[in-house]
Amino acid sequence: MFTRSCCALWLIQPDGSGLQAFPSTSGSNPVWSPDGTEIAFERSGHIYVFDLSDRTAKPLTQLNALPIVIYINPGVANTINPKNKGNIAVAILSAPWFDPVRQIDQASITFGPIGSESNPASCAADEVNQDGVPDLICEFDVAAKFAPTDTEGVLKAKDANGFLFEGRDAVNVLSP
Repeated sequence: MFTRSCCALWLIQPDGSGLQAFPSTSGSNPVWSPDGTEIAFERSGHIYVFDLSDRTAKPLTQLNALPIVIYINPGVANTINPKNKGNIAVAILSAPWFDPVRQIDQASITFGPIGSESNPASCAADEVNQDGVPDLICEFDVAAKFAPTDTEGVLKAKDANGFLFEGRDAVNVLSP
């Protein structure tokens, strides 16, 4: 049997014993999976599944990537030279609702003209936008993948729950 209390889903035995909160399960309309190992629920127009074995909630549906703000080559011009053998720095900026250092799965990050060209060579926390929350700065060896006709760089990433994020910044690509 399910009950809902202050935004979280709880499991309780029919006799009232065994009250147990499920972490990361704020939502409504819970439904058991046919084999009883997962619980699906709705939150903010999306469907999630809570796995009872590893106690994690993952989204089943997501209409679009969540927008994030990125800066390509923070502090310098967004000029990319395809002949350059150095890395391109991309800052994923924090926001009041978003801590990229803690939330982004760094293994999922990709960047390039369409956003899927390259994984970062490295990432580190640094303060770029002076909001008191560290930003995530990643270095990509991807300059050769940009063409003079490209006008933006795209970064794609996921968080630990599988949510998709996407950031875009304008670039000026030099002719080879």
